[in-house]
Amino acid sequence: MLIHFHCFLTLYCTFTVALQHSNPPPYPPPSTSIHLHPPPSTSIHLHPPPIHLHQEFYWGKYQGRWQDGQAYILEANTWAKAIKTLFPTVRVMVVAAHSTANSAPTDRGFTWNGLVYAQADCDYVDGVTLHPYLHLDNPKGGAAPLQPSVPARKKGEGPTGWYNSSAIQQTNVDFLNSELGTQQLLGVPFFLATSASGNHATHQPLPSTLRMIITETNVMDRAGPLKLSWLHGLFMSAAVFNLMSIPQVDAVLLHVLLNGYGWGALYETESDFQGPFGGAPPSGSMATALGKIGCLVASCQNIVTRPYMPTAVGVALGALSQSMAHADYVKPLSFHRTTNPARIGLLPR
Repeated sequence: MLIHFHCFLTLYCTFTVALQHSNPPPYPPPSTSIHLHPPPSTSIHLHPPPIHLHQEFYWGKYQGRWQDGQAYILEANTWAKAIKTLFPTVRVMVVAAHSTANSAPTDRGFTWNGLVYAQADCDYVDGVTLHPYLHLDNPKGGAAPLQPSVPARKKGEGPTGWYNSSAIQQTNVDFLNSELGTQQLLGVPFFLATSASGNHATHQPLPSTLRMIITETNVMDRAGPLKLSWLHGLFMSAAVFNLMSIPQVDAVLLHVLLNGYGWGALYETESDFQGPFGGAPPSGSMATALGKIGCLVASCQNIVTRPYMPTAVGVALGALSQSMAHADYVKPLSFHRTTNPARIGLLPR
């Protein structure tokens, strides 16, 4: 069993929004003035520190090692006891499943949480880790309303990346620029607010005796143009805010800090939208990068990025973090008169 350690970095940013621009550029200009408080080298810790007994063991490729969630948690309990004996002040977190693809009651990912939650030894296990990725395509195949013209995912094909067609990328730009597209997209993150109560990705309610830490989260987009746009920043801010609204959630960690190709809070190269490193995505993204190319939309061609500068996602999450740190009170939003109530908290079908 591997023991998985994570460090948590909170990205604080100050930024200025020019409200007079009715049509702001889709990506943050490289000249935007950003200040990090505290600087990235500062260590920010969770107390007491968590030890994670790895991640995503609910996928079928691990079935040869652990037949199901029960086999995993029984071994994890043994490790948790041993760890707590030596380090009594740490928190031990075990693996919880988040998967909309495992929808049949007999699926490994469907049954995982029920088995883990029921048999976790709460004398030594403090909580669970979760990777709530939101897929904009339809995991069951067929056309997806939030990925216009993108063919259904095939077996072995990556869940995210830039689709290798300028026409399809442009179709998705036009969709995201429309009022309907924005409405439908920004309703999706509200689904995450039910992660601990048992939705059709977690399937079981988290016991009140266990805590939850989100060690990875982002959006899986197979078209491309959403990536690192201001709309992506708003999407991830809504995702983080909804996760943090869950009383049992202690922290949310974005996947990933450094990767401008489509994920990160910070840019990685001077040409992130073109597909860095000779036109191919960085090695950390290669395994899940559809098409293995960059942005083919005309408006991307002259975008120059700067390594370690915040992306739109980084700016938005930094602003959210700073706002939450200085908030006096919170009040839930009412969607009683929303123009599109059917989209709130729903995933593509």
